Formats: sequence, C-alpha cells, structure tokens
Amino acid sequence: MKKSILCVLLALLQLCAVAQNHDSEQPDKIAEFPGGTNAMLTFLSSNLTLPDDCQREGVCGRVMISFTVERDGSLSNITPIQSPDERLSDEAIRVVKLMPKWNPALLKEKPVRMNFTLPISFVLSEPATTSDRESFIKDLRKELAGKTETPRGLYKMIQQTNASGTDVTALMKELYKICKPSGSIHVAISKALENDFHIMLVQTDAQPIAYTGNSPVVEGDTLACRVYDCSSKGFILDWFPVQLKNMKDVPLDQIEALRQSELWSSEYEINPKVRKIVSLLEKQDGTSGTKKLTGCWYQLGAYVDIEGTEVLMEAPQKMYKIYDTDAYLSYFDLSSAGDTRAYCILRPCVYPSNDTVIENGVPGSIKWMDDNTFKYIYKDKNGEAVTELYKRSCYPKDFQQLFGIDVPTIGKIQNPIPRHFR
Repeated sequence: MKKSILCVLLALLQLCAVAQNHDSEQPDKIAEFPGGTNAMLTFLSSNLTLPDDCQREGVCGRVMISFTVERDGSLSNITPIQSPDERLSDEAIRVVKLMPKWNPALLKEKPVRMNFTLPISFVLSEPATTSDRESFIKDLRKELAGKTETPRGLYKMIQQTNASGTDVTALMKELYKICKPSGSIHVAISKALENDFHIMLVQTDAQPIAYTGNSPVVEGDTLACRVYDCSSKGFILDWFPVQLKNMKDVPLDQIEALRQSELWSSEYEINPKVRKIVSLLEKQDGTSGTKKLTGCWYQLGAYVDIEGTEVLMEAPQKMYKIYDTDAYLSYFDLSSAGDTRAYCILRPCVYPSNDTVIENGVPGSIKWMDDNTFKYIYKDKNGEAVTELYKRSCYPKDFQQLFGIDVPTIGKIQNPIPRHFR
C-alpha cells in the first residue's frame, strides 16, 4: 500500500547522531543524504509501503532504525532498535537499504564513520472518499444496487433510518459486524480511552449473512430481517421489531410499515483498534508466535495464602488473554452469568524478555511452569503482589465456530482448594 495512503512522519535532523572514529571527536561536517533532508523525504515518500495486513489490523507506530554511514558513504549495521511490529521494522529496513550512498561525515577534511538513529512513524490512512459522508453513502448505495453477493469480513454501520425514513445514525453507538462463513458477530464500542479500548462482542446470527432479497431471515431471537443489495463493499439490512411468533398474525403491510434500514460498509472509517481486535480473534489457535507469550491463554485462577499454604483459587469469571507483538486483549466470557456476550479490552504491551511483560505500563514477571503454563506476577494498584496462573487455550466453542477455529477448550479445572473453602 503506497505512500498515497501512508503518512510518514520523520524527525530527520541529527537525532542521536554520533561521530565514531578512533579519536571519538565530533565531525566538522555531519553525514548527509545526497541533496539534503528534503531529498531524503522525497525518497522515503516514494519508496515506503505500509503492509496491507498492517493496514487491515490497525498496526502502526514509530520504528527507530540505527545505521552507520561508512567513510565511502555506504550504509552498514542497519538495525531496528525500537518497533511496535516486526513487519514495520522489515519495511523500514528494506527502504533504508535502498538508499544511495550518503555524503560521509568529515573531520579535518577526512571522511569518518558516523552513526545515525532515524525515527520513521507509520500512520494508518483513511479512504479519501470518507471526507464527505453523504457523498460516500450515495455512491455506496449506487454501487450496491442489485448486488447479490455474500458479505465477508468487517463492516461498519454508517447509516440507520427508522420507519419514517429519518436518519437516526447519530443516536447510535459505533457498531460493527464481523461476517464469517459460519455466522456473524455484532461489535459495539463500549468505551474508547487513550490506552484502554473496550468493546462488546455479541453472537447475533448463527447463520451467515447472505443475500435474501424479499425473504425475511432471523438475526437473534425476535427480529425478522432481510438482506439485499450486498457485496464485499457493504450491504443493506432491513429489520422489523416484531417477535417471530407473532409475525403470522400481523398483516404484511403493517410489518412493512415498521421496517427500519441499516447500511453497512467495509471501507468507511473503520476504527483501526477494531481491526486490531478482529485480527487477534481471527488468528488465535492456541499456538505461539514470534514471542513465547504470543497466543491465547486461559486464566485458571489466582494464588492466595491460606494458613501458610499457597492455594489456587478459581477465577470467578472466565477470562482469556490474547497476546500479540505490541498489544494484548483481555477477553471476558460472560456465559457463566447467563450472558451470550463477551467483553473485550485492548491494551498495549511490550516484552523486555520472554520472562517479562509490561501490560498497559505495569511491569510483570513470567514464571514458566512448562511451554503451555505460566505464572504471571505483578503488583496491583495497592502495591500488593498478585500471582495468576494461565494455560494455553482458545475461546469458548461458540466463538471458535464463528471464527472457523477448532481447538479443544479448557476442561474442568483441577482446583486443589479444600472442599470446605469452596
């Protein structure tokens, strides 16, 4: 995905630039890209590419690249020293390697080696057509007219009209649907903060969303719906606030008078954090990735001290943690409370080592019991040490089915707590 949808922010001046020679003297003239800073900006803008999967997943951030400008102007020791994602690192390295020879640093009119640290920030783009919502909606409806495809992927609701035809979108939460071959999941943003990003997942349809024309279909337990004019770019969904058991007793013209309509788009201002959450949910199959902690883990419980004995107390609520290279998702299964929804919180994390993780700015240590089990030790807001036990796993079976995953879930916890304490 080329520069037209990539914003590159560069702190180009001599940040962290250090002369390196045997006398450790600063050069009289620093190394420079041929043509200067503006020429470097033009070069980077023409060559940098934001990977498509990073755009889809909402992966962005700043990559710090270190390199040495040799005496002949060539670049060596090109290394990422800080990056939110390896794919961004690879792209930054690729482009730096394409650079022509620099004008070397000079000390007493002689070329010397010089180290540089170059920050490159990748920022997610938005479709150019989204600047005018009404125009976008008009073009999308025209594009969808008569299409009978089956929606697949992530869609955002961009317009809702009530039975009188009034646009009531402004009254709604930010809503999304994840359309899979086995069904669909309704996503509602609950809260969006600088670091914490909260959403609610609702399994709304056990059947995949597909073209139905004038035929009503079911979404949930009580709504009669129909889907028409649909493609990979979007779809139109009509729904009728009538309980299915009563539909046969209601004249069709009365049902039609209750019709409300929704327009869903796969291209209009998709929140990058929602894309990130979807990518985490889709790819978790219980296996690890580039970091040992990467993957999906089930919280077995937390340890407490009972009469001098460390005892594992089963967690009151089913909770999963899904770790990625720069973020983790806390996934709360609410089924134990009779709720079919799942509550998710996305937060940043970094890995100083395989035995250390910093979750949302809070450092914690990892004690590995084996490759599939670990203890997580951290301090709560009161400064008290907390130890939790996690085992590699996946999601509840109903969400596994929707995401096309088939991995055994955690069975009954073998809790060592004496019966009279349970």
